[in-house]
Amino acid sequence: GDDGVMALCLGLQEEESNDNCSCPLQELDLCWKNISIGGMNAIGETFANSTHLRKLNLSRNETITNDAMNAFVEAAKKMTTVVSSPLFPSLEYLDVSECSIGPAGVESLSKCLDIGATKRKTQLSLVISSNTIGPEGCRYISLLLCSPGREDVKLSSSLIASLSLSNCGVGDGGLDQLVSVAKERGGCCDGLKMLDLSSNGIGSRGAAVIGENLLYDKGCLNSLVELRLSANQLGSDGVVELTRGLGADDKGKSDGKKSSALRTLDLSNTNCGAEGASMALKCTSLSSLRLFNNKLGSEGFEAITPFLKGGHPSLVNLDLGGNNAKEDAVAGLLQALLHKEEDDCSTLRVLEIGGNEVGEEVESILKELERVRPELDIARDKPKVQQEMEQELQSFMQENKSN
Repeated sequence: GDDGVMALCLGLQEEESNDNCSCPLQELDLCWKNISIGGMNAIGETFANSTHLRKLNLSRNETITNDAMNAFVEAAKKMTTVVSSPLFPSLEYLDVSECSIGPAGVESLSKCLDIGATKRKTQLSLVISSNTIGPEGCRYISLLLCSPGREDVKLSSSLIASLSLSNCGVGDGGLDQLVSVAKERGGCCDGLKMLDLSSNGIGSRGAAVIGENLLYDKGCLNSLVELRLSANQLGSDGVVELTRGLGADDKGKSDGKKSSALRTLDLSNTNCGAEGASMALKCTSLSSLRLFNNKLGSEGFEAITPFLKGGHPSLVNLDLGGNNAKEDAVAGLLQALLHKEEDDCSTLRVLEIGGNEVGEEVESILKELERVRPELDIARDKPKVQQEMEQELQSFMQENKSN
């Protein structure tokens, strides 16, 4: 609780004020400690000027409300000795996920981190997941994404390198806010490498906004390397629009625009459909693609099979698990991977097909693939017959045990 945190901070204050400390505190985990206003005030006072603290975890404290976050910020500001010097100057990672922070709390935090941003030596990984910040909160966060994050502005114009906003009620409106603020500031979010927007109620319109802003030539998200969009109902149309920002057109060729920097894309549980999955596989800038749990079924597997003939020219990891395809469709897809030219250029190394039907035919092809493509690791469920035998054996053992 607050009393414990305040006592801890009191004991650390002398150490934090000593630049010559022999064993400085670099990581502090206060997850799930029932912290509220008093504790946050103590943390702000103690570490505002710390040149040691690199990582601060305040997650899973439901008592950290907007008021508590404001207390943290105000306490830190009072400790400032030099005008425009950054608060928490060495902080590289901050986790406030699963608290009770809303737009007002995000506004306080954003303004705090923006102080002296150009004098920071490193960018920040920020985790705000599972706080209901909504579109309004996204507007405040966008100020950090378009704020010079290092002394050498040429290296980055974003204070944030990694941003986790899963389950924050972002929606399509929140994406509008993120993009519009960036455009208002006349720049882009260069330096933002990872963005997690999972479980945010984003639809096809939001997906189109993201796709448009992934492009090098005009997008404010053009430096992203990893994008997580799982559990948003983007739909087939949304995924198609998204992939246009990765340089793919309906024929699977470059559309003439320079593609984005994106390498890892998670489209799990997005209702992407066969067309969306096919378009995603046409994006040759990607090295990792997750299409898990999209109800592709056998028809979906048959639709994407042509794009996996002979492997894939860029993907290293591909997740097709949980799509409930029947064995004949799974076998057809694996059969396509057996095709191998003399100048084989497939980069595929990991394929996940668990959650799809596996039987004797698939097992036979897998053995052949081990010979033809020994570099390829394929994760799958046990064959149905083997599963049934194991279940019968388990039931038999339980019956004997009860007797």
